[in-house]
Amino acid sequence: MDRIKQAYDDMSKVDKRIAKFLLNNDIDIVNYSVAELSNETKTSSSSIVRFCQKLGYKGFLDLKYQVERNLVSYVGHDQRIESTDDIAT
Repeated sequence: MDRIKQAYDDMSKVDKRIAKFLLNNDIDIVNYSVAELSNETKTSSSSIVRFCQKLGYKGFLDLKYQVERNLVSYVGHDQRIESTDDIAT
C-alpha cells in the first residue's frame, strides 16, 4: 500500500478511484477478482491491470500476492504461538 500512497498525488482520476478503494479495503482485496474490483470501482478490468503495472506490479494477481504477503508478515510478527497456548480452539 506504500506504493499507492507515494504515487497517489500524480494519479489520474480513474487511478485515484482504484487507489482509494484499495486503501480503504486493503485486507479484503485478497478476496477480489479483477472483475469484482472493476465493478466496485466502476472502472474496467484493463484499468485495474494498468494501475497495478504503473505501480511496478506484473498485474493484479501480483499486487494481491504482495498485499497478502504483507498481511501474513504483519500478523506473524505480532502473534506468536507459545507452548502454553491452546491451539485446539
